[in-house]
Amino acid sequence: MTDVLQVSEETVWVPVTPTSDGDLQWSSADSPSSVKVEKGVSKLKSIEIGVVGDGSMVSGTLKGIVTSYDYKALYKVYNLKDTDSVDVWILNYKRDRSRAELKKTTETSNKVDTHVDLKYELKGNNKNITKVWVGFSVLRLKTESTQKDYSVTNASSAKGQTPDGNEYDVKFKEV
Repeated sequence: MTDVLQVSEETVWVPVTPTSDGDLQWSSADSPSSVKVEKGVSKLKSIEIGVVGDGSMVSGTLKGIVTSYDYKALYKVYNLKDTDSVDVWILNYKRDRSRAELKKTTETSNKVDTHVDLKYELKGNNKNITKVWVGFSVLRLKTESTQKDYSVTNASSAKGQTPDGNEYDVKFKEV
């Protein structure tokens, strides 16, 4: 039986803004091709760190089904590999002057079930952190008519996070 991995409602969203450059004319926030993006981290699985200390290791598997809008459709807009980090997508978004294709993709994309099978490994610590959440980077795209969340379910976009929202170093790899 495969687990259904639920995205936590506790996601904190951070706006992604285009890089300003005197030579580039960016679409205004109210233009017809406007697409606003926010980035967050989903919390899918809580990991207890049983042994606290720099030398301890915890490993396991993040396996299940994540239902989300299809991030691969967003990656096709910028001709990216679906294994690229969400940060590569954000860099391309910041350079995109038109965003017309991105807007169209956002408005027509559908939800998909993605099968996830990743191994993770993290080190203990001397900071009394005994619980870490693992999940994926999530892109929230907004147009004037829609808002959709895209979980980027690849190993390079998987993240570890402490209960207070700080990033925690976790190594992920595809199984």
